[in-house]
Amino acid sequence: VIHPGAKILDRCLVGKQSIIHANAVIGADGFGYQVTRQGLRKITHIGIVRIGNQVEIGANCMIDRAMFEETIVGDATKIDNAVHIAHNVKIGISTAILAQTGIAGSVIIGNGCQIGGQVAIKDHVTIGDGAKIVSKSAVMHDVAPGETVCGIPAIPFSQWKRITVSLAKVPDIIKLAKQFTAQAHQKPAWWRRLFGA
Repeated sequence: VIHPGAKILDRCLVGKQSIIHANAVIGADGFGYQVTRQGLRKITHIGIVRIGNQVEIGANCMIDRAMFEETIVGDATKIDNAVHIAHNVKIGISTAILAQTGIAGSVIIGNGCQIGGQVAIKDHVTIGDGAKIVSKSAVMHDVAPGETVCGIPAIPFSQWKRITVSLAKVPDIIKLAKQFTAQAHQKPAWWRRLFGA
């Protein structure tokens, strides 16, 4: 099913029983430039986009064609609205990607992953099978299979929880430090008796 306004450009392959929602663009050029003395020179992307079977791509999504080979979205993967998938990304089967996520070039995402909304994934990162990325995280390094990560930069969720609990205690620590400093600067009792101050 291809909804109104969706664009599927040349050399793009879409599998059976897939749904592409309104205004999605499949197969636009990837963002690639060479720096020259005359400025930026565009690198032509001559690869393709391959969408598997039973894939759903939300409204206003953008999936860029590969530079040379394929940008791949595996079978039964579900992509929410306004997601950008850059050139040469490879997504496995049955992965869910929520709205406003940006995936940079040459990322590899395994099978059965769950990626929250507004996640940013750096180029050339590998995300293992079954990994989970909490919303609003920035993934800068590889994520192991089955691991849950969170934060900016993304770290293991258990570590993120410990840091968050510690941060909640910072105001109390500052208050204690101020009290200690004030007591340290007070004149001793014998000084006040002798000099009255």
